[in-house]
Amino acid sequence: MVAAGILDFSGKFAEGKPGVREGQGGPEYLLVQKEKTATGRDIAITSDDLAYLMDSKAAACGAIGVLLKKYRLGTMDIRHVYLAGGFGEYADRDRLTRFGIIPLFPGAEYRAIGNGSLGASCAALLSRKKRRELEEVARRMVYIDLLVDADFIEEYTAALYIPGKKEYFR
Repeated sequence: MVAAGILDFSGKFAEGKPGVREGQGGPEYLLVQKEKTATGRDIAITSDDLAYLMDSKAAACGAIGVLLKKYRLGTMDIRHVYLAGGFGEYADRDRLTRFGIIPLFPGAEYRAIGNGSLGASCAALLSRKKRRELEEVARRMVYIDLLVDADFIEEYTAALYIPGKKEYFR
């Protein structure tokens, strides 16, 4: 939708574009006309849908930005990106970065890992060696409370635009 000019850089619908219309809650984009649906109702993406998407995108990219900043890393330093769940399995990686959900990591190898927590749980139950490795990872974990982190507010705000901070999306 961004590439087609239907959305502007702030994730708002561009007026006058094909498919963009005024709905009950404001502008919306018509995906399927009611005559072509099983429910007899139009299928549309609403402004509220986009607001939730932009909030989620900014939170995800903002959290990644905080980690990069706290560990003094740049996008070129990242070598492996693991994407979990159905999201990671089916997401188009180029579109993830073009929209700004995750930064562009030019040197990284991307890997979908499915249900990562389930896989780790099974590994811990089946292998003592894996259990020790996972215990070591757990001991080294650090908690960062993003709700009170000043860096997160900055990163989140920058990620509210498409794609986001220039240094993450060259």
